[in-house]
Amino acid sequence: MRVRAPRGASEPTRRPEEGTEAQKSGTAGQPPASRAGAGAGQPSPTPGGRAGRSGGFSDSTTYLPGGVRQHTVTAPRSEGTGRERARQRLLETLRRAARSQRGGRKNVRFRVTLKNGTTVEVGAKGGYAVSKALARSRSEGDDPFAWLAGEVADRQYLQKALSREDLSIVGVEATIY
Repeated sequence: MRVRAPRGASEPTRRPEEGTEAQKSGTAGQPPASRAGAGAGQPSPTPGGRAGRSGGFSDSTTYLPGGVRQHTVTAPRSEGTGRERARQRLLETLRRAARSQRGGRKNVRFRVTLKNGTTVEVGAKGGYAVSKALARSRSEGDDPFAWLAGEVADRQYLQKALSREDLSIVGVEATIY
């Protein structure tokens, strides 16, 4: 491997280390010793400390062909700041989509994940107009989770299987098209 030299220099400024893997590690076939110390057997944490952690607030957006956007928001199971951030992010997403629908009607459909892992499609056939979904969320006190929980509770096939406390929403995938 050769390192490029800066412009105008005739020799490279740095040369790669030479030697075999066995010479670098001290033993043949084993990786070099870790400098991590006590936690050497564990993976190093990623920036932000969120690697492998489940159940916290997170959000992501996927841009699909044709201007379709898929927003995924996950919330912790218990009430707190993470759950409030998830509510605000979902409401912000609906507001942004409602503002951008001036040129034409945009619809939204939701895939809701409940506390027990059940996923429910809301608005699967034709979706909701984004402005209507936003208005219904506002009517619940700016809480889209409360409105979606009410929509899920109206499903006949879920009423027998779920109790009211199982309707806690831990994830929402909103597809705006």
